Amino acid sequence: MFSLTEAPEDCMSNNAPVPLYPIVYIAIKKHPNISLLSLFSVYIVSRMIMWYVFPQFTGGVAWFPLCRIFEFGLGIYVIQRGLCPSFNSTRVLAFLGVLSFYVYIVHGVFLHVIAQSFQGLALFVVLTLIVACVLYLFDSFVQHLVRKGSVVTRRASAGIRNFRVNRQSLKTPT
Repeated sequence: MFSLTEAPEDCMSNNAPVPLYPIVYIAIKKHPNISLLSLFSVYIVSRMIMWYVFPQFTGGVAWFPLCRIFEFGLGIYVIQRGLCPSFNSTRVLAFLGVLSFYVYIVHGVFLHVIAQSFQGLALFVVLTLIVACVLYLFDSFVQHLVRKGSVVTRRASAGIRNFRVNRQSLKTPT
């Protein structure tokens, strides 16, 4: 087993591939500014290589790990420095977790239409969050009505019963 502050010794000794996380973690812990600048350089160079050398993959370079190395390292840096917001309420986290589903549903509608410029990006985020919240409130209201056994569901089930009765009364006597 290895700690998060040291690279695993068993990976180093038997020529096995070294996992990316311990190396990036240690580098950012020892030299944060140089490490982030290096990761950003690798990020830019790998994206340029993917764009110019492998143009068939330009539509989606997110699969190539070095094209995402800066975001990965930035996440480690933010956690190490304690810059991430801490929520004392699990209700906030639960709400954000539920809201993420509605954001996922809605974001595709606005993505290609609005997010073409930086100003459009801000509008995209705001509209996506507003529509996701409205959709969440509407869905919660409908779920509440269904659980409560509202008049709408009673009428619908009564209509089905009446349909069955009317259908049976239409049979001709033999």
